[in-house]
Amino acid sequence: MSNLDFCGAPAPCAYAMFFSEISSCKAPGCGLQDAVRQNWKGWRLAIPRLSGLLFLCAVCTVGANVGMTLGIVLSGQVTATAWQPLQLVFTTLLSLMLGLETASGPKLVGLALGIAGAGLIVLLDPGVWHPNTQKHHSGWGHVALFVNSLSACLLILLRRQLARKHSALQVVAWTHVVALPMLVIFGVAGNQSVPFRAAACDGCASVTAPPNSSLGWMALIFYTVVPTMICQSLTTWAAKHAEPSMMAMFPVLQPVASASLSWILRLAAPSLRDTLLPPQWNMLGGLPVVLGLWLARTKLESSHVLACQGRVKLPPPNAGQLTEFFQDYRTLDDIHRTWAAFELPLVLEITSPSGNVAEKPCIFLEGGIHSREWIATSTVLYIAGSLVQDASADVQSMLQHFLFTLLVPVNPDGYVYSWEVNRMWRKTRSNRSNYLCHGAVAGVDANRNWGVTFGQTNSAPYELELHNPCSEVFIGPEAFSEPETKAASEYMKEKQQNWRSNSKAGAGYVAAFIDYHSYAEAMLPPWAYTAETPADPDGSYQTSLTSFINEAFYNTSGRTFNAGADVFPPDPGTGPDWAYGLLGIRATMTIELEGHSFCLPATQIQNVGKEQFAGVKALAAFIRQHGGEPSAQVGIFAPGNGSTARDLVAANHQPVSRGWLIAAVAGSVILVVFASLVAMRSWFNWFSTSRRDYHLESAIELE
Repeated sequence: MSNLDFCGAPAPCAYAMFFSEISSCKAPGCGLQDAVRQNWKGWRLAIPRLSGLLFLCAVCTVGANVGMTLGIVLSGQVTATAWQPLQLVFTTLLSLMLGLETASGPKLVGLALGIAGAGLIVLLDPGVWHPNTQKHHSGWGHVALFVNSLSACLLILLRRQLARKHSALQVVAWTHVVALPMLVIFGVAGNQSVPFRAAACDGCASVTAPPNSSLGWMALIFYTVVPTMICQSLTTWAAKHAEPSMMAMFPVLQPVASASLSWILRLAAPSLRDTLLPPQWNMLGGLPVVLGLWLARTKLESSHVLACQGRVKLPPPNAGQLTEFFQDYRTLDDIHRTWAAFELPLVLEITSPSGNVAEKPCIFLEGGIHSREWIATSTVLYIAGSLVQDASADVQSMLQHFLFTLLVPVNPDGYVYSWEVNRMWRKTRSNRSNYLCHGAVAGVDANRNWGVTFGQTNSAPYELELHNPCSEVFIGPEAFSEPETKAASEYMKEKQQNWRSNSKAGAGYVAAFIDYHSYAEAMLPPWAYTAETPADPDGSYQTSLTSFINEAFYNTSGRTFNAGADVFPPDPGTGPDWAYGLLGIRATMTIELEGHSFCLPATQIQNVGKEQFAGVKALAAFIRQHGGEPSAQVGIFAPGNGSTARDLVAANHQPVSRGWLIAAVAGSVILVVFASLVAMRSWFNWFSTSRRDYHLESAIELE
């Protein structure tokens, strides 16, 4: 073993930063590792952490813009182009190491074509063959371009996380509020002695403006700030739909756009006109890049078996054979028919034949409410098989005391669609809004469709996203508009009301509700809609429960999960919030499974299943030790004879004021339009002069 130390821990801790042994890293200096590895996919965007993320985005924005500009000035466009593949390599490696995407043959071939295309752009650039294009400060230019590549890579990954809960324009606006003062400092310093060179769209086009003039400042606004904000808004929006490596490949095409624009506007340096190759020939290097993008994007969807193995064959609707085979332990019952008329999923009720089944507390487990999260479906089926086949004393004792109800997959239409059409499909397949998105039905996010906290948010941008039929988190027209959520809720309500009607007789009730997801390695008890823990004693009960389950996870797989209501940003309308808020189920939570992206390798299905089955056994043991009766604080058993958490939610929910947002956007638009008009007037005057000088120089050369 190496003696190399990393943040005060042995070398394996460095490996654990990106892989699965983070639990072995306990040094105080490893807080960053916890943030990156365990909380990377679930930042709680509270004010301190949000400010930190935005500051990092701002630093990366400045690094990317200043690095590219200085790199072009000090080393030239050819060298800047040659550094573009490094950004693609950095982004792909970090994305794979952090589990944000998985590698596949077509994707790797496509990325290789992108790198080859970038190299071809360099080789076909006339500057490579011209001996007089070498810059005097090329060494510092290489340093600046390295900073640009690394900053752009980190910026892609950071914006991808922020874009999960915030609009693209909002993320970019916040970032530039922090970044602009830094850019102004560089602008003031550069305006003193160095001719200003503005790189629009981080390198799409380069123009030189006169130094020490108002035109330089206008160009700073018009050519750098405005195009960069447009480019970053588009890429931030794309971060919700594209993998990081795909986003990193597109900047390779920027030199092609730069060469095209320079050729069209005749801004190419006259000294390059007598070289071996015409300036526009390096645009041919963009062809392999485009081919690589097509291959990596198209073939990825058609070859999901290579990248995302682990499909589980579901039981057929008429699964009477299973009932007969396990008749002492399991009964099967259709729970509902979904929008596409599938007769799946099934409710699997597993218990021991001893005792009165109706009086046993129920532990309700479900998975697959988000169709692309295949490991959630696999895990619930693995737990079902373990409950039936495991003859150990602890499992038999659980079956004697509890009725296990397993619902899988909650969203069968979407699950099948994710296999046959779109691997990353998340929502249901209903069309409640009668609205088509990219040619497909809009669907509803079933994990935002539950009652009690339905649509409750204090974030104006998130509220707009929740009501946008084409967003990934569309809540639907009303609570329980989807048959998936309605059927599951009716089943649990019937169980809970049965206990209420005859509580002294000890009739069965729902003691626990677990909703399995992927892939953030976290346990998320209520309240999800506020990201706040309930008041004691329920809050302490849930904290103790997650700690107890976490210990079982660690003893089985060596992993520990983040736990708490504040691990994720606030999310309204989730199943656990409804189960706790209406039915008072204290042992309720969302469990985010192993952090290996949605495309978990098939070899990990059994490992995750063993880990989660150990968690189920810990859950049952905790309920037996500490009780699982419904809460006396909220829900139908709270004081007030049938009061629910709806009153509490309504009292805490404050209507969102959009006045400040409208005023800020309107002011920004007016400022940008005014600055653009002023800059355009100055630019056209300068451009006319440049064109006249250019043609004059050309005429002199021809003579």
